[in-house]
Amino acid sequence: MKLELERDIPAFRGKTWRQRLTLRREACRRDRWIMGLSLLSAFLAWWFFPLSNWLLHRLGSDSSLLLFLAMSLSFMLSSMWLFHALFITPRIRKALE
Repeated sequence: MKLELERDIPAFRGKTWRQRLTLRREACRRDRWIMGLSLLSAFLAWWFFPLSNWLLHRLGSDSSLLLFLAMSLSFMLSSMWLFHALFITPRIRKALE
């Protein structure tokens, strides 16, 4: 599997953010799996809150809320980016071809 970013999709090059949003919606209409995978990505990302809470308690019991939020948000955003680049963006590219 290859990591694909939205900027690598030829249909997105030279477009404004509104035009890219319209193209994404068009791709979702053509391929229903894109929306399902997006929802799955968001659902899986929320599991990083309990995981980071457990990890912080294992490292030290006097951890701050700011450290918990920073750790969980960084895990969540990086996992969503990776899931999006591996599974969703290739489907968007195929739907727009």
